Amino acid sequence: MALLKKSTVRNRAFLMVSNTDHITGKTGAGPAVTLSKDGSAFAAAGGAITELTNGWYVIAYTTTDSDTLGDLAVHITGTGADPTDFVDQVVLDLPGASVASVVAGGLSQTDLNKVFGSSAATIPELAQATPPSTPTPAQAMMLLYQALRNLSTTTATTYTVTNTAGTVICKSALTDDGTTFSRAQMVSGP
Repeated sequence: MALLKKSTVRNRAFLMVSNTDHITGKTGAGPAVTLSKDGSAFAAAGGAITELTNGWYVIAYTTTDSDTLGDLAVHITGTGADPTDFVDQVVLDLPGASVASVVAGGLSQTDLNKVFGSSAATIPELAQATPPSTPTPAQAMMLLYQALRNLSTTTATTYTVTNTAGTVICKSALTDDGTTFSRAQMVSGP
């Protein structure tokens, strides 16, 4: 199995063997390649097939061949050759890629909407309330963003987070007995 980055071109080598002895590499087989993308019906591959030597061939996967995440099942037939089958995996990015390349290379607005809601272009500020115990990803990110961006105040007994207008949206009680510092769970402001 090979890992293929989504919607990129790549050469993939494969071996065709003789249907007579089932061992010897088959030259001149004229392979026909069909693909199944993530369980869909098999259809002709878009890439060109080149014969190398000794029964080895290369298919040049196109961006269309690799445009669907998941299993890419490959079935190859050729004149005088046993059929060849294998499965590759189409992924957002290859191991070791940076987070920026994953975001730039594969997350669509639809993908973002699934995580952050239908208005993922902007996330509204949180209103004055106790932060939920099971927030949406957008709520969790916005609370952190508001705590970093807006005025936050810490006194001897209270930590507060405000919105852009300066209204306290949530607060937390602080205690310190000289040995242990504690911050209580966030509650609604003011």
